[in-house]
Amino acid sequence: MNWVGLLVGLLVSLLFYECTRISPGGLLLPVYVALSLDTPLRAILTICVMLASYGMLRLLSRYVILFGRRRFAMAVLISCLLGVGLWQLGLVPWGFPLVSYVLPGMGVRDMERQGLPATLLALLAASGIIYLALFAGGLL
Repeated sequence: MNWVGLLVGLLVSLLFYECTRISPGGLLLPVYVALSLDTPLRAILTICVMLASYGMLRLLSRYVILFGRRRFAMAVLISCLLGVGLWQLGLVPWGFPLVSYVLPGMGVRDMERQGLPATLLALLAASGIIYLALFAGGLL
């Protein structure tokens, strides 16, 4: 993947947010998911880590006071720990790409602001649009 594809993905993510006012999990998560669609297991695991992080953060927030930066940092930490756990258990057939575990934690923040269904649908839609744009432009 070259830098032009990354820029196209960032532009599509930004335009998606500006047109819908629904964040697809940040600017980079849809790009990462779109680039992972050639390896569906990677895209699915990334979304599963995000959903599991969201659930664990909501559960943890019942017992620990989490607001603001502390809550955001905990979401990223949980997603990283889940990713490392999957990697250590051998459930991830590729190397350890740290970005694929940090980005879902960042997407959790949008899930908490807009709700799970809106963020997940926006992520899937934006990733599909990015994939189609990169495919049509010959960047995949």
